[in-house]
Amino acid sequence: MSDVVYTAIKASAKRSRMLSERQLIELTSSRDLNELISKLRGIYPELTEVKPDSKIIEEKLLELFYNEINEFIKIVPYYKDLLELLKQELEEEIAKTVIEKYKKGLLSEIIELKPNEEFKKIIEYEVPGVTISFIAKNRILKFIKLAKKYDIYNKIKDYISLKIDEYNILTIIRGIKNNIRKDILTSLIILEGGKIDRKILFEALKEENIDKALSILGMEKYKDNQRAIERDFEKKLIPILKKIYYEDYVGLGEIIAYIEMKKIEIKNIIRIAISIERGITPSTIVQEFII
Repeated sequence: MSDVVYTAIKASAKRSRMLSERQLIELTSSRDLNELISKLRGIYPELTEVKPDSKIIEEKLLELFYNEINEFIKIVPYYKDLLELLKQELEEEIAKTVIEKYKKGLLSEIIELKPNEEFKKIIEYEVPGVTISFIAKNRILKFIKLAKKYDIYNKIKDYISLKIDEYNILTIIRGIKNNIRKDILTSLIILEGGKIDRKILFEALKEENIDKALSILGMEKYKDNQRAIERDFEKKLIPILKKIYYEDYVGLGEIIAYIEMKKIEIKNIIRIAISIERGITPSTIVQEFII
């Protein structure tokens, strides 16, 4: 049995223990975070060790997620560079660290990001969202290159395409919201691999108004709820991941699909924890926050 097949079988076993939609909905009815942790102890027993605080729960879940990817990497070290990129997708904290180091004059310490002149211009704005876009663009382009290297690109093409479209839309919104110079914002857009026509992207980039840009992108329904964009892209992603999972069973595609589905599960639990802490009703959590 090859290492990839063995890792894929482990991923399959882990997927069988993931939360169902019904179980996720049941979590939303938790009276408080103590009850939420209690309900999760069968799948996430490590949570019983943490305080009932949404931030601490989030940190623990991300730690467990990263450990799971590291477990896969130990078995298939050949694919370490690609799997590490899946671990890096949650880039908000990285962006905050980069900006903090920039303010302290320590940018040269971020060696892995290769802070060239283009990056320095972006960091000067001190806007985490735009810094996230720069980091994400480099990650996506590197992921595409590795997917082609490992001959998996065609099998996960729809997944990559959706990721690019989501990235481009969020980047345009962040740029307009923070008055980022148009030449810098344009340099952040990924022009190849997505399904949104580049002419439409360039038209949206010209706009100074987010609502008008969303109209050009055919996303008028998000004018009053831009936060729903990421959530709805995750909804679109799930059937694509399931297709990859079964079409490349016991292959690298299955491993990638499992990691992405696990990431969505963890995001859902984090959203539920934050919502319960804020006193949001179960029906609203189900409707507005979980996938």
